[in-house]
Amino acid sequence: MYIAWQTMIKKLIINADDFGLHTSINKAVEITHQKGILTSSSLVVNGEAAEEAFQIARRNPNLGVGIHLTLNGEKPTAPLHQISSLLDHQGKLFENHMQFCWHVLRRKISLNHVRIELETQIQTFLHAGLIPTHVDGHRHIHLFLPIFNIIKELMIKYKISKIRFLRIPSLDTRKTSLIKLISLGILQFPKLTKPCFKSPDYFVGFFRSGSMSLDYLFHIIPQLKKGVSEINFHPATDRKEMELKYGFWKKAHRWEGQWEQEFTILLNPSLKNFIEQQKIHLVSYKDL
Repeated sequence: MYIAWQTMIKKLIINADDFGLHTSINKAVEITHQKGILTSSSLVVNGEAAEEAFQIARRNPNLGVGIHLTLNGEKPTAPLHQISSLLDHQGKLFENHMQFCWHVLRRKISLNHVRIELETQIQTFLHAGLIPTHVDGHRHIHLFLPIFNIIKELMIKYKISKIRFLRIPSLDTRKTSLIKLISLGILQFPKLTKPCFKSPDYFVGFFRSGSMSLDYLFHIIPQLKKGVSEINFHPATDRKEMELKYGFWKKAHRWEGQWEQEFTILLNPSLKNFIEQQKIHLVSYKDL
């Protein structure tokens, strides 16, 4: 009876990606968790503000914190001489994730180097005294099958049991580019392996990444299905700071990055009240 009753409940994970990437993001994560509806976050251990993010995570024990495995754009965590094929001419991880995937397929990137970098990221997180609630990836790189196969082994090794899959519900569709639809299709392959990992039942807002709006949320939330859904945000407190450093993402990756707008949405009292009125329980990956 208890299990049957639980499956009828609508639960919602409100997650913030890129925790640790920038101090403006870190501030937004802590504020929206303490004063808004944020329940979960995904931490970039090789982000410039990772140490600050670790401190925030430690002083907010109710915030779910997972590992946002990052193979693009940031400085690596492993020694450079051990992962040379992952690096651009500046010694950073390749910015372009599509180019990265193409290099993997052409065997220009060593999967052993990928394994070293990913394992170092996991170890860095653990050495900070944190227990990861889940694993996901920057730009969903964790679901690119050659990378996923490595992550799967590392999750088993480090006893991490929860991961983000992109189970997009049919209700959450919108006009988008053919490239994004093809990319989404490719990222479905890990689900076919049926690994023994837990994940939310649905991932909502994939086509709204970086450009969430209140209108969209008021439209989609009443349509959430029974079970656990995840909606992912990219909040930050200062739009100008973020655009100064990451504004090029719009042209390079066709990603809007409405950071400050999403920060405001997560603090909106009418949205919080609306979720409560819909009898939706806010949870984190810890509750899976």
